[in-house]
Amino acid sequence: MSTQLQPNDVLWDDLFILDPEKGRLLRQPLQELSDRFILDPIYEYKVFALKYFTESREIAMAEIAGDCGVKVHGHIIRFNARPNNGPRKVGLVVEIGRPLIDFIKEITDESEKHRIKAEMIAVVERLHTKYNMVHGDIKPANFVICKDNKIRLCDFESARPADESSQIWEHLMYESIIGGATEQYYNKSRSQDDYVPPTKADDLYALAISVWELYTGKVPFEGIESGDEIRSHHSTGQTVDLTELQDDETREWIRGILREGGALV
Repeated sequence: MSTQLQPNDVLWDDLFILDPEKGRLLRQPLQELSDRFILDPIYEYKVFALKYFTESREIAMAEIAGDCGVKVHGHIIRFNARPNNGPRKVGLVVEIGRPLIDFIKEITDESEKHRIKAEMIAVVERLHTKYNMVHGDIKPANFVICKDNKIRLCDFESARPADESSQIWEHLMYESIIGGATEQYYNKSRSQDDYVPPTKADDLYALAISVWELYTGKVPFEGIESGDEIRSHHSTGQTVDLTELQDDETREWIRGILREGGALV
């Protein structure tokens, strides 16, 4: 990597200091953009959003996603991060947006729900067809309303090219370069083995669950914290309650996708 910084790159040393007793500390207060990003905080810095300590794999996937993803303006660059390796990218500098999950329960107008649903479907389908990519962790928290009021995707940690070898995914999982996605949005087959790479069908199943959440304001498998228990429900075909969804067209669209994913609805 060249040592020449791009205009919107941010230096790691401008963000953090190392305290011998307390470890890594923020050099200056940064506003956290969403209290739902507990394990993966996104911070506001100047006019951008920062996601730091990001694997090079995710950085590459976010850039490959093109206009389906939140715009990447630059990177967080760390010098001397590893002996003799020089500078490297350790995070993303992206456009600030508002995660759908932050206000999903505030959306009561049916026409607005229909509009958001259409955009959610469109961006996932475009990711699949235009870029031949699988997102791998579709959920309301990963849909972002951008400044132009368009909906785009974020968090490409679990993303992959659809035609990528399954051996690459197995290696990434084994080395803990990527982690599992959010189990509440898994289908029956994906619940059985994290070492099997996610597919476009898995994305569509998670999209259907996300749309159900948009219309009902409820979280799938709410109150169940055990991943093993959620997987057990998936194994028997259990899923969300479609009777809670009033819009007939949307309900039947969701039903069709959930059935294809092994749910008993």
